[in-house]
Amino acid sequence: MWFVTGFITLAVFCITSLFWRQKVSWRGERRHADGIDYEVSLTLIKGRLDHIRVGISCGDDFSFTLTRERLHDVVSKKIGLVEECQTGDIDFDREVYIRSDDRIVHRLLQTDPTLRAGLLELIDACPYGLKSVEVHNGRLWIEAKPLGDSPEEAEVECARMAPLLKVAAERLKEPQSAVPESRDPFPFRAACLLAISTGLAINGFLSLFPLEPPPFPALVNPLAPLILAIPIGLCVSALLALAALAWLRRSARTHLVLIEILLAGSAGAVLTAYSEIRDFNIEHDTAAPSMIEASVTKLTTSGRTWARRGRNYHAELAGWPTATEQASLKIPSRIFNRLQVGQSVAVEQHPGALGWAWVSDFHPR
Repeated sequence: MWFVTGFITLAVFCITSLFWRQKVSWRGERRHADGIDYEVSLTLIKGRLDHIRVGISCGDDFSFTLTRERLHDVVSKKIGLVEECQTGDIDFDREVYIRSDDRIVHRLLQTDPTLRAGLLELIDACPYGLKSVEVHNGRLWIEAKPLGDSPEEAEVECARMAPLLKVAAERLKEPQSAVPESRDPFPFRAACLLAISTGLAINGFLSLFPLEPPPFPALVNPLAPLILAIPIGLCVSALLALAALAWLRRSARTHLVLIEILLAGSAGAVLTAYSEIRDFNIEHDTAAPSMIEASVTKLTTSGRTWARRGRNYHAELAGWPTATEQASLKIPSRIFNRLQVGQSVAVEQHPGALGWAWVSDFHPR
């Protein structure tokens, strides 16, 4: 059952991630300062300011992202992996990376020195760790990571940036004949690829937590499926990377998509492959189990002593998994509390559909 469920949850996570990545809207609190209406969103985590957005209305016909140019941007351009718009303004091109393949946006930035100067001043004036300058759905805003400032100080800084946002927003009023999505198809393509990558990462991480009550069923050697999971996962991430290169071509986002695929996507693909192979080995095992007789040589616990659910219970067994071996087996707490050193037990063990033995139950004698 869990083998099929794994593919269903993967599909759900991918689709959910696609919708989440396409969502570029947010709702803040309205503010007014120096005759300017703007919005502010302050995200607090455990009472500490974690993330801010401050934005203002602009033209509806533009959609692009600006960030500070980083080393991976420079390297990707040098090796010809991406093609980024160059405005001819040395300072702007050195400081800013334009995440857009929209030729209308390119031409606007190339021909409007006032807009470039306004955006550059806005970026330089941000007192926090700037994440990006965003223009989507008729709104221009800054996303930033505060460096320990209080919400009150953040409100002051947002008010200070409002006039700078207005200067840049005034240059983004000219209506266009075509919508941004038709002028730049790459954001949707990037979102699709990254949705698969994110879905694999989430599904892979959640697969580490068993859906059935632990500790059974459990593989005798939990690392055994990695011999197949690693090459399968790496092949999946390699195919996803090739798809990104073919579908995005030299988009200004190609390197960003590849980085996430190679990091989060490959790890998620390996973990997802591991969980599917593990579940297949258990669920499709039709062979009769064998009862392996063993004796308890040691009883141990691990984990948090103050939390019952956080504790693990282990029995060191002589005569398991083979008659000449001794190994530790994780067992339920209800059985652990009734065991004694020297007691005989029987381990209900199956050969596994793929040849990796697994344990379904544990019986004290």
